[in-house]
Amino acid sequence: MPGQMKTTTGPRPEPMRSWVFALPSNRRKMKRRALLIANGELNQTDVQFGMDTCKRGLIIAADGGANQAIEAGIIPDVVIGDMDSIQPQTKELLAAKRWILKPSQEMGDLEKALLFCQEEGIEELTIIGFTGGRLDHALGNLSVLARYDRVFQYRLFSPHAELFFVRDTITLPSNPGTPVSLVPLDKAQGVTTKGLAYPLCSEPLSVGQREGTSNRATGTQFSISIASGLLLVFRGL
Repeated sequence: MPGQMKTTTGPRPEPMRSWVFALPSNRRKMKRRALLIANGELNQTDVQFGMDTCKRGLIIAADGGANQAIEAGIIPDVVIGDMDSIQPQTKELLAAKRWILKPSQEMGDLEKALLFCQEEGIEELTIIGFTGGRLDHALGNLSVLARYDRVFQYRLFSPHAELFFVRDTITLPSNPGTPVSLVPLDKAQGVTTKGLAYPLCSEPLSVGQREGTSNRATGTQFSISIASGLLLVFRGL
């Protein structure tokens, strides 16, 4: 009949197969990363290191860190804190971004931002702007950062150095002559160094007793190990 479709009684075609490809383990789960900007001193060096280290990551400003971010040409995705340091022009420029008000005075804005990162599942955290300005704020920030150094994989950039918390062993790349300082935050026992101009061999460092400032790398890497305690290592940028 005109218009009638012709049918066949041959074997039906096999259904299309669906394929499941297993991605390599390093592709299945990428670590979440973020750049956190605190309300301290910034310069072009640490800003550049921070942005290069945290490409395609979430950008978070801790309260007045939003002002610092705007001045540095960075647009945060999230602003968190009690908002007592936010300038009017910053609020206007970031009106469409996510604002998280945390009015509690029981903790500082940096720690509020760290807790937010923990809740968001951030694993790799780059932080700038945590030094400079008032010395009590800078020392307080270092204490807070030490409290969370087992939670995150830190990259900590000050205007002149990258900082590392060391509880066991660390090996870092360097150039010959790179400035290196070792500052004990808790009594550090059994400090041993390799690749530094003034080596230590299983020696103690402690606040008020002995520090390890103004050392320097002799080659393309150096290592530091401690038996116990907590050491803050500065590697010059």
